[in-house]
Amino acid sequence: MKQEYQDLYDRMKKLWGDISVDEFCDILNEEGYYDLNTRIKITEEFYEFLDRRYSGLDHTWRSKLKNMKDGFDRGLEYRIQRHERLKQQYKKEMK
Repeated sequence: MKQEYQDLYDRMKKLWGDISVDEFCDILNEEGYYDLNTRIKITEEFYEFLDRRYSGLDHTWRSKLKNMKDGFDRGLEYRIQRHERLKQQYKKEMK
């Protein structure tokens, strides 16, 4: 494998975990080198942003992102209820 493809494969493995060489080749053939490289760069920059933004919190941004991706966000129900309470409180105060 050429060095540039090897670097791309290594970066892809770092971002998305265990990926086989065959899967990588399929994606590379489907998207092309430059499009795949661009997608990886964008993802790396996004992960770096999340790391800077959310480092040091009780939960890691990766677990938060995974929960959101899986359709599960523990705080969502609480935020919805809080929003409704605040909305009701505002309506009472405006009367």
